[in-house]
Amino acid sequence: MDIKFSDRANGLKASAIRELLKLTEMPEVISFAGGLPAPELFPVEKVKEIFAEVMKKEGTSALQYGPTEGYRPLREIVAKQRMSTAQMDLTADDILITTGSQQGLEFSAKLFLNKGDAVICESPSYLGAINAFAAYEPKFVEVEMDEEGIIISELEKALKENPDAKMIYTIPDFQNPTGNDHISKIREVYGKRRDLMLECMDKYFPAEVKHTNPYGGLFAWVELRDDLDAAKIMEECIKENVAYVPGEPFFPTRGRKNFFRVNYSCMPDDKIIEGVKRIGKVLNKYYEK
Repeated sequence: MDIKFSDRANGLKASAIRELLKLTEMPEVISFAGGLPAPELFPVEKVKEIFAEVMKKEGTSALQYGPTEGYRPLREIVAKQRMSTAQMDLTADDILITTGSQQGLEFSAKLFLNKGDAVICESPSYLGAINAFAAYEPKFVEVEMDEEGIIISELEKALKENPDAKMIYTIPDFQNPTGNDHISKIREVYGKRRDLMLECMDKYFPAEVKHTNPYGGLFAWVELRDDLDAAKIMEECIKENVAYVPGEPFFPTRGRKNFFRVNYSCMPDDKIIEGVKRIGKVLNKYYEK
């Protein structure tokens, strides 16, 4: 059957992250690919308590269809308690609750972007945002980063060269607005796992390999020699039952292949050590030549 998709649909590509997350379902693979939180830190019992309380107080109304804008009491809390700290005088009618950040990014692109509009963004940037924007066929204008984030002088240059840019997409920090009684716990665990991964990369990776020293979040960013392709190297890593995310899709206009991303939050200590050893074993073959 010859299905006639739209031009936009024909331009879509499979998500690199989604495809790589399939690797996490293979028990023999030590996967640093997904941006997954540590499952042992999920507040399961607390969520059970909250769910039981909601069912007791709200009953069937909690399971009924609601307004597309989202649960009104939550929208009122966001407007009054959260937006007021930003000195924004809003009401619940100004707030739209989305199903995760990805839907918010998609709505932003749908609202503001026409084909050919300039989107200024960090390079590299969040792959989910790149994919959400790319479906609307903008022109990506990449701005280099340093250890402090987007380079302001380069951003000013990009703005002068693209005065009609519709959007600047930047990630100001690594935090998510979760509760304080849980954040301290995960910070302690993730901090130890981050330190262990960095220590192992320094020990088992070739000395020429560079990596970030993240102050938060779930990932470390690794830079290989310019002539190396992290996607091709990963094919060898898969044979060693270890995985990461090749970095090229994180650059809006692609072409930079010598980077990859590793996640340190989801794996226990023994798998972090073994997984980094396996990647190091593959990398050392390329740096010995």
